[in-house]
Amino acid sequence: MTRVGELPPLAQTLQEESAPSTIEKVARETFAEITLSFTLAGFCTLFAVPGSVPILFGEATIQCIVNLALRIFKPSRTDWLSPTLFHLGSLHNVQVIGHEAGHVLALHALLKNPQPQVRLIPFFGGSTSFRVKEATALGQWIGKDWIMPLVSAAGPLLSLSLSTLGLLFGLSHLKSYPDTSRCLIVASLVDFLIHTLYAFSALWIDPTNFANDFVALWSVGIHPLVPIFLMVAVPILILKSYWN
Repeated sequence: MTRVGELPPLAQTLQEESAPSTIEKVARETFAEITLSFTLAGFCTLFAVPGSVPILFGEATIQCIVNLALRIFKPSRTDWLSPTLFHLGSLHNVQVIGHEAGHVLALHALLKNPQPQVRLIPFFGGSTSFRVKEATALGQWIGKDWIMPLVSAAGPLLSLSLSTLGLLFGLSHLKSYPDTSRCLIVASLVDFLIHTLYAFSALWIDPTNFANDFVALWSVGIHPLVPIFLMVAVPILILKSYWN
């Protein structure tokens, strides 16, 4: 017999079984996030400017704490909010390094021994310094006037190519790998947004400031509105084709 105010035996058993499983799920997800976030932060320290290492690990720590709180107190809001926080705290810096890697690859392809050095400023951006020396055979074939614009274009091109692949994978595997897919979708869309804003900045900064990749492209006739249009259109078309 069940007394008033007591759970039926089956319901009580289910409640007792669900509590440990919820705790186990939170612990497993949190451990995985901490492991991945601190691994990525450690990788980013290889490129971080002096004094910024505590910022890298501080970002990851805050992100993990907030996501843990969400899993405990607001589990219904973790689907998209947690991947967004993960991107801001850990993955964004890796994307910046990916952008700079595009410059590095182009430099090695077009210049002999350019000695590139990538520097990461956590949460704000990065830069690649190098030495301008003799052009490679490919660089000579392209022409010296196009070497620097192509080096500038290589950063956004590599980063956005990876984001396009990430968006396609995330959307197509959203049901089978929901957590990974949401992280890829968020990271990809934010990358497109950041590069779009970056291209917009070329419209009002000093037109001789070739440190801005899109100003460098403008110097050879590619107006910033052209890449802006492409960076807005690509994710919209991908999202539209998926939801249709």
